[in-house]
Amino acid sequence: MIFLCEKYLKVKRGTISILPFIPYSLKLGEDFVIELKENHFSSFRWHLSNYDRDLTDLITKKTFDLAPTHIFGRKRIVLWKFRTFYYGKITLHFNLYRSWEGVNSSVEKLIYYITII
Repeated sequence: MIFLCEKYLKVKRGTISILPFIPYSLKLGEDFVIELKENHFSSFRWHLSNYDRDLTDLITKKTFDLAPTHIFGRKRIVLWKFRTFYYGKITLHFNLYRSWEGVNSSVEKLIYYITII
C-alpha cells in the first residue's frame, strides 16, 4: 500500500483539489484535480460529459484501489487531472452510471464550476 500512496501523491502534487457545486477561480496554466470514489464491483463508474476543451485539457485519469485486490466490494479513487490553458468559464459534469445502461440511468450527478482568470 505504501507504493500506492506514493503514486497517488505524485499525481496530486502541485495541483488544486476542487469540490462539486462550489465556484472556483483558477489561474491560467494551473493544474487541478477532481477526486471521485467508486465501488469496484458495482460496475458504477464516473463518466465525464462533454466539456469545453478550448479552455482546459484532461491530462490524466488514474484509478487507485483503496484495499488489496482480493477484498470483495473494495472502493477505489479516480483522479481526473486537468490543466487550464485559456481564459473563460467552464462547467464539468460527472455522472455515475453503468456504461451499458447509459447516462439516463445516472444514480448521482456532480457539477464543477470553474472560471479561468
